[in-house]
Formats: sequence, structure tokens, C-alpha cells
Amino acid sequence: LEIRPGGIPAFHSACERLLRLKRAGEARSRDGNCSLPVVIGCVVSNFAILVDVLRSNDFFGLPSQDVFLLPLRRTPMLESSSGELRLCTASSLLLTHEGSAGVFSALAEPPKSLDETLESATGGKPGPSVLQALEARGVKYVAMCSSSN
Repeated sequence: LEIRPGGIPAFHSACERLLRLKRAGEARSRDGNCSLPVVIGCVVSNFAILVDVLRSNDFFGLPSQDVFLLPLRRTPMLESSSGELRLCTASSLLLTHEGSAGVFSALAEPPKSLDETLESATGGKPGPSVLQALEARGVKYVAMCSSSN
């Protein structure tokens, strides 16, 4: 994990900012409640690592039911100059991660919870896409930030 000034990992720092935002929302809410769902896009190869980091740090204070993980796929890599597919070997394509753009298609797919089931969104039953789960919670707007570390 990238370390920010003061020795705090970047992910921890981002979660602290989200908690401050959640508390500000609770202070302004009529009933003192504020749900702040957090959707994290993660390359499939790092999925288990991210789950372990979240669990071992008690989600950095975020409610676990508000955390959705989007495994981002790998797609064939194109040669930038010719647009041709790049080969890894004579019989296989070179794959690369979708990057930030993959978040949009992943939102339409069912989420992965920390146990690679849908428990964070649907109580363990197969269910809606992340976008549908957010809509069901009344989310109207989404802010997105990207980090490639």
C-alpha cells in the first residue's frame, strides 16, 4: 500500500475522509442517520489482498454492509500504433486490466462481498447489480475518484 505523509497508508487516509463525510451527513440528517456506500474497484489479481486488508483493519471504521467490491476484468491489450492485438505467446493474447473505465461496466454486474458472495448487498442471496443496490438505497449521485497504486 502506498504510504502518505505521516506514515498513513493511502487507503486508510481515504477511508478516514469518507468517515468524516459520513459524520457530517449524520449531523445534518433529521434522524441522525446517514448511509455512505463505498464501491471499490479492484483488479481480480489483488481482490484477496484487498479483502484481507479491509478485514484485518476492521474496514478502517466503515460499516462492512456499506462496502461493495467490484472485481475489474482483464482485457486483450492492443498495440497503440497499429491497433493490433498483442500476443503473450504464440497461442495466447496479452491481457491487461481494464483500468478506471472498467468501473462503468462492472457497476451493472452483481457485486462481490468480502466472502465473494453477495452478502454485502443482498444478505447472501444472488441479487441486483451494484447500481441497482445503490438505487434501492436511494442513491442519486455518485462521486468517483481513481488511484492506480
